[in-house]
Amino acid sequence: MGVPPVVFLFWLHYPAQAVLGIVVDPFLTSIVALSIIGVFMVGDIVRNVIVDFPHQYLLAARVCGLSESYSFFKIVLPIAARQIIPNLLVTMVFLFQCTLFTSFISVNEVFRVAQRVNSMEYKPIEIFTALAIFCILFCLPLYLLANYVRSTHTRDIGEQ
Repeated sequence: MGVPPVVFLFWLHYPAQAVLGIVVDPFLTSIVALSIIGVFMVGDIVRNVIVDFPHQYLLAARVCGLSESYSFFKIVLPIAARQIIPNLLVTMVFLFQCTLFTSFISVNEVFRVAQRVNSMEYKPIEIFTALAIFCILFCLPLYLLANYVRSTHTRDIGEQ
């Protein structure tokens, strides 16, 4: 998608609802917006893997007399999964980080809760440092896992 997530979220919550003459809970709007973004991102990942899949593997399987279903489950699916899984992990981290945008339309999420606690306690350094540490503790292992899976299980399967 070429539209930034925060713009899409605002558009879906304010102008779209005004045009349609409806009022939807901000939480549901956030779910719909992030789901649509996620569908397009995952679809793009899968499409790229399918387009870049070396068809000579399928040709070799056909020459060996393997059935279409056997070739799909034993050749295409394992190779595609190795290409898809690391990118999916990074996409999930990105979608988690996009939940911070949902606070702009009054959804209780991590950043909004930190702001509320700060308004009661007024210790911004401690509270937002704790929020940063939480995000790092949540996102960093997933990024490291994605890089590990990419480096150990993903190979350049294109022709050289």
